[in-house]
Amino acid sequence: MRQSFFSRNGIAFIIAVLVIIVTYVGITIQSIYNPRLNSITAPELLGQDCVFFMIGIIFIVLLSIEREKFFVKVVNLGILTYFIYIYGYYCFSIISSRLFILYMLILSLSLFTFIYKLNSIIKFKSQIKTSSRYPRRTISFFFIIAIIIMLFKEIPYIVETTILQNKSIIPFDAFYILDLSIVFTAMINIAIMSLLYKPLGIFFSGIILVKLITLMPALLFNDIFHFVKMDTLWISHLI
Repeated sequence: MRQSFFSRNGIAFIIAVLVIIVTYVGITIQSIYNPRLNSITAPELLGQDCVFFMIGIIFIVLLSIEREKFFVKVVNLGILTYFIYIYGYYCFSIISSRLFILYMLILSLSLFTFIYKLNSIIKFKSQIKTSSRYPRRTISFFFIIAIIIMLFKEIPYIVETTILQNKSIIPFDAFYILDLSIVFTAMINIAIMSLLYKPLGIFFSGIILVKLITLMPALLFNDIFHFVKMDTLWISHLI
């Protein structure tokens, strides 16, 4: 019997709806972020919410056409990875608001759904092609170079703060922990597996690439809204 859309992707659909709701509220009522305990600016949060709102809509569309399409399944896992990373950062860093319980719900449901969908897709690993046309070396070296660059940026901060100054990591910098302890380790393993022609290495590299691709527009929009706000304040000050 063919499963309905909701029975196949019910929880993932709920995640997408929750993301659309919390980002829409964040876009229309920015004052909800006033209790946040870090220095990220309201325009940067606006940029993040705008991108996430669009990703939530795209996620619903992809879920509706997923069925047995392997490529779409990989993209959806990449989107879930991004939700886990960002809402994990929101919960631990701490970006608070009256919607905080929904951030926790998105994080937990995304993690659960990622594991569930990953487990169901592993059986298709024989369909993953390891042909010479796949740029496994290029992607693997891109991961490794990106990690090396970020290590030079992030490790000095950790050493300076925790060892030299004997201070605690401030909540705003929780992403250092996420990167160094989880993301970079996973990317190194994926790069090595891909270089060794392991099908799952190629599969996971696709997931990470989707995560990186969705991250870039968010960072871009953050900067755009931040600079627009700063320019507006500077002009109003002159007037």
